Amino acid sequence: MIKLMKSLLCAGVAIVSTSTYMPNVTFQKNELQSDVQTENEIFPQQPKEVSLDGTALQVSNITLHKAATMNQDTLENLTTWFIESGISIVEDAAAVQVYVATSGDEISTYLKENQLITTDVTALEAEGYTLHVDTKNKTIVIEGKDDDGLFYGIQTLKTIATNTETGISVLGTSIVDEPSMSVRGSIEGFYGTPWTHQDRLDQIKFYGENKLNTYIYAPKDDPYHRENWREPYPESEMDCMLDLINTSKENKVDFVFALSPGNDIRFGGTAGEEDFQALMNKCESLYQMGVRSFAIFFDDIKNTDGVAQASVLNRFNEEFVKAKGDVTPLYTVPTSYWTNGMNDQYTKDFAATLSNDIVVYWTGAAVVPEGIDMDNVDLMKNYFSGKEVGIWWNYPTTDYITDKLALGPISGLTSDLSSEVDMVVYNPMEHASLSKISLASGADYGWNTENYSEDRSFHASINSLYTGEAREAMTIFANHSTRMEQGWASTGREDAPEMKILMDQLIKEIAMGVDTTATKTQLLSDFDAMIAAADYLLANLSEEELSHCRAQLQKMKDLATNDILAVQVFEARMNQEDASELEATLSKNLTSLEKGARVSEKVALAFIKQALSFDPMPAADFSVSSSFVAPGQAVQMIQNSSVSSVDFEWQFPGAVTETSTEANPVVTYTREGLYTAKLIAKNKNGESTLVRENLIAVSNDAEVQTINLSLEDGTKATASSQVSSTQTPMHAIDGDTSTKWCTERTGEQWIRIDLGATKTITNVQMLHAEMGGEGKGLNTAAYRIGYSEDGSTFKDILTISNNTAGTTNDALPVFQARYVQITITKAAVNGNKAIRLPEVEVYGLNETIDLPEKFEAANKTLLNSLVEIASEITAEELENVIPVVVEEFNAALEEATTILADNAANQNEVDASFSRLSTVMQKLEFVKGDKTNLEKLITTVSGLNEKDYRPSTWKDFSKALKEAKVVVKDENAMQEEVNTSYETLVRAFANLRLIPDKSKLEGLLQQADAFKANDYTKESFAVLKDAKKEAKKIINDKDASQEQVTASEANLTNAMKQLEPTSLPSIAPGDDSNGGVNSGDHTSVGGLLALAGVAAVAGTFTLVNKKRREMK
Repeated sequence: MIKLMKSLLCAGVAIVSTSTYMPNVTFQKNELQSDVQTENEIFPQQPKEVSLDGTALQVSNITLHKAATMNQDTLENLTTWFIESGISIVEDAAAVQVYVATSGDEISTYLKENQLITTDVTALEAEGYTLHVDTKNKTIVIEGKDDDGLFYGIQTLKTIATNTETGISVLGTSIVDEPSMSVRGSIEGFYGTPWTHQDRLDQIKFYGENKLNTYIYAPKDDPYHRENWREPYPESEMDCMLDLINTSKENKVDFVFALSPGNDIRFGGTAGEEDFQALMNKCESLYQMGVRSFAIFFDDIKNTDGVAQASVLNRFNEEFVKAKGDVTPLYTVPTSYWTNGMNDQYTKDFAATLSNDIVVYWTGAAVVPEGIDMDNVDLMKNYFSGKEVGIWWNYPTTDYITDKLALGPISGLTSDLSSEVDMVVYNPMEHASLSKISLASGADYGWNTENYSEDRSFHASINSLYTGEAREAMTIFANHSTRMEQGWASTGREDAPEMKILMDQLIKEIAMGVDTTATKTQLLSDFDAMIAAADYLLANLSEEELSHCRAQLQKMKDLATNDILAVQVFEARMNQEDASELEATLSKNLTSLEKGARVSEKVALAFIKQALSFDPMPAADFSVSSSFVAPGQAVQMIQNSSVSSVDFEWQFPGAVTETSTEANPVVTYTREGLYTAKLIAKNKNGESTLVRENLIAVSNDAEVQTINLSLEDGTKATASSQVSSTQTPMHAIDGDTSTKWCTERTGEQWIRIDLGATKTITNVQMLHAEMGGEGKGLNTAAYRIGYSEDGSTFKDILTISNNTAGTTNDALPVFQARYVQITITKAAVNGNKAIRLPEVEVYGLNETIDLPEKFEAANKTLLNSLVEIASEITAEELENVIPVVVEEFNAALEEATTILADNAANQNEVDASFSRLSTVMQKLEFVKGDKTNLEKLITTVSGLNEKDYRPSTWKDFSKALKEAKVVVKDENAMQEEVNTSYETLVRAFANLRLIPDKSKLEGLLQQADAFKANDYTKESFAVLKDAKKEAKKIINDKDASQEQVTASEANLTNAMKQLEPTSLPSIAPGDDSNGGVNSGDHTSVGGLLALAGVAAVAGTFTLVNKKRREMK
C-alpha cells in the first residue's frame, strides 16, 4: 500500500484527506427520475432500490474526497481502478467530484449537513451502501454502512461504468443496496485436485468484485487439512497462506481456516489431550498470521460419537475462540450433515451437547439435494434448536461426477430462505475458473435472495465473465452442462430446457404430419450453434483452460453432429421410409457418445436415443385424477400416450358427455355406478386402443373425504429387505419425509402395507426420493401395485414402467382389501440400485362400503322411436283431448326425452319411461264431454227450496246436483261421465216429494183428545187410542208421505165415528163444518217439470253411453 501511495503521489495524483473537510466546489441537489430504465445491468446483485435519470456523466478527471480514516485497501482498490480506466485524480473544482464515505466519518457528516444525500445509511444492514451519480452537478457519492459497504459500493460503480476513450461514462443513478444474507461465499471442500495458489488468489479477487465475503479453506485432498491435520504447514505453504489471508483482507473476504480431524482424532485421556493441543497449535499458527475465523469439520468420517465431537468443539470454542476475543463464531459440520440422516442417536447427542454459539452447516435433506426450502430449514432448526445454521450448498462441485462440468446457475434454493438463514457457502469444482459462472450466480442469490431469478442470473453471470464471441459460445456450452445426476446425487437446473421444448415440438409435428419447417430450421440452427461454439472455444481458450473442458467441448460438438442425423431418423421412421443406413450410423456413434465426458445427457444425447427407439405407431395410455367421486364431481383425464400419438377419441359410457376429442377432457357422472373409460390414440400410421374397465366409482360415499390409511393406528409395513434399522419399511408410513424405507438388494423388491382390516382403497400416493430432498434421478422408475385379502396371494391392479416424478398419485379402480403391496421393478431413474421411498400413502375409507353396480348402457332404440312418433303430435291435435291426458302425455314425453339424453339411465328407467309414454298415447282419444244440457238442468233446478221437500227425496237430489256441478267444472270429464251425471240428476229431481199438509190431521187429533175414556166402551176407545197414537207418530215424522197423512186422517176419523158410549156423552163432537175430514191434495212435481219445459226430456231421456275406443 505504501508503494502504491508513493507511486500515486509521484504520478501527480491529488488525494484530499483532512480531518475537518470543506470542499472547494458548489453544486445543487439533484432529483433523479426513478422511472427511467437503463441497458446497463447491475450484476451480480440487483440493488434494493435503483432510480435512473437517463443521462450520462462523462468522467476523465476527478477530485477524490475521502476521510482520513478510510481503509487503505478500499482506497487502493478505488484509485487503482480510476487510474487503469485512464482517469486523472486531481484537485480541481471543474473535475467530477467523487465523495467516498462510511457512516459517521467526516465525509458522511459533510454530505448530510449539505443535503447531498437523503438516504440514512445507518438504517441499512451491515455491508449496505448508497451510490448517487449526479450528472447535473457532476458528482459521484458512495457511502457505506461500514467499510465493507463502501467497498461494495465501489464495485457497483465499476459495474455500471462504461469505458470510453477519455475515461468512463456513468449513467445518472441513485442506488440503495444491502445484502440479504450476512455470510456469502465459497468453501473449497471438494474431493479431488485442490486449487492452485494462483487459482485461490484469483478466486478471492473475484469474490470481492462480486460481493462474496467468505472463503472457507477446506480442501479435502490437502493432506495438512485432513489426513495430517496435526502437522504444521511447511514454511512454503505458510507463505502462500499468508498471501491468501492478505488478499482476502484487501477484497473484504473473510478467510476461514478449517480443519477436518475426525478421521483419527482421539477423545479423552492423554492421547485426547495431545490431539486437542495439536488442534489448538495448528489454529494458533494461522491466528498469528491474521486469521480470525475458524472451522472444525467432522463430515465424511466413520466416528459417530456425537458427545465426544461436540465436547471437543465446545472446549475449542471456550479456550480459543472466546479466549482470543476477536475471533468470529466457530463453524462446524457434523458427521450427519444432511437432514435425512439426522434422525439418529448421533445427531441427538451432538446437538444436545454442542454450545449454542457454534454455527452448524448442513447440505439440505441430502448430501446433494435438488433444493432447500423452508420446510427443510425448519427441520434443521428443530434438530439444532437455538443454534445458528448455515447452508453448505454442493453446487457446482463435481467430485461425484468428475466427467461433467457444473456450469449452471444456483438452482433449488427458494427465495424465502434469508428470512431464517443468514449464511450460504457454495462448494465449487476443482476447475476454479469454470466455477465462476455458478459462484457469480451464488453471489447474486446471497445478496438479494428475495428477487433472485436463476434464468436471469445464469445469463448475467456469463455476461459478467465473458465478452464478444466468447460470451455467446460459453452461454451455449454452459447451457448444455448445468444438470448433475449420478447415482445417489442429482441437482442443478435442467440442461438446455429451451432446446428440449423445441425437440419435443418437432417430434410432435413430425407425428402430426404438419409443416415442420420453422421448428426444424430453428433446431438445426441450434445444433449448428453448438458445433460453432465448441469450435470457437476449442480454438480460442488457453491450453490451461482447455485442460479442464476440452473433452466436454468435443462431446458437445459430436452430440450436435449426431442430433442432426437424429432429425432425419425421426422423419424417415414417421414416414415409414427406409432409414437403416442412418440408424446404423447413429447406433454406432451412440456407443462412443455414451462414454467419457458428459454433456446434455437428457437433451442432446437423449434426442439421439429417442430417435433410435422412436415408434411411429401411436400407443394409448391414460390415468385419471380420481377414481372415487360423488355424483356431479369432475374427473380429469390425464393423457399419457406416446409422443407419436396425435389425435384422440375418448368414450365415457354413462357420463354427462360420453365422447371427446380433447387431449385431457374433464368428465362428470350424475349417478352412482362403476364406469369404464376408453381411449383411442391415432396418427396417420394407425391407432391404439386402451380400455380401463370399472375405472371410476361414482358413489355417494365419496362425499366423505378419503384419508391416508397408512397413518391409521394398527397399520404395519413389511418389506422384502432393508439396508438398516434406521431405514425400515415402517419409516415409509410414518408421515415424515425425512425418513425412508431403503434397500440396495437387487431384483424385484416389495413393501407391503397391512391395514389391519379390510378397507376401501381408492388410490396410492408415493413420495419418492426427490420429496425426501434427494435427487430427481433417484425417484423410483418402475413399479406395480397389488392387493390381497390374506397377505399371501396378491393381484396386481396397476403397472407403472417409466416414472420420473417425485410424487406419484395413482388412482386405482376402487377395491377392498387388507393388504396393499408395491413391487419395485426398477429402483431409480438414473439406474442407481438403491430403492428410496420416504412415504407410501394408501388412501381410502377406513371401512368397507357397498360398491355401486357396474354401469351397463341401456338399449334406447324403442324409446327413441316412440319419442320420435310422439314428438310429431301437434298442439292442435291435443285441443279436444281431456287436459289430464294432455298433461300426462307432455310429462311422459319430457321424461322420455330426458332419459334419452341421460347417458347414465339404466334399462329399468328406459323401460318404465317407454311404458308410461305408450300408455298415455293410447288415451289421446279421450275427448272432452258436451255439458250443455247438464248445465241447463242445473240452472233449472238450482232454485228449489230444501224446506219444501221431504228430506229423504231432497238428500238424493242434493247429492246429484252437487255431483253434477263437479262434473261441469271438471275439465277432464268425458261424455260418458256427463251423461251419467245428467241421468242421475234428472232421476233425483223426478223423485222429489213435497212435504204434506198435516194441519187437518192435527185438528182431528185435537178433536179426538176431547173424548173421555169413561164415556165409551173399553173396546171402542182402545181403537181411538191406537188411531191417536198413529196420528201423533205421523205428525212427528218429518219424512211422512202424503199418503201416510191421509191414511192417518181416515183412520182417526173412523175411530172417532166408531166410539160406543156407555151412556150419553158429556160432550158432543163438533159438527162437520168443514165438510168432514178430507185427505189432503196430492202434490206432485209434474207441474214443475212442465214449467221447466223438460217433461219431455224427463219422459224421453235416453242414456248415451259411448264406449271408449281403444288406441292402436
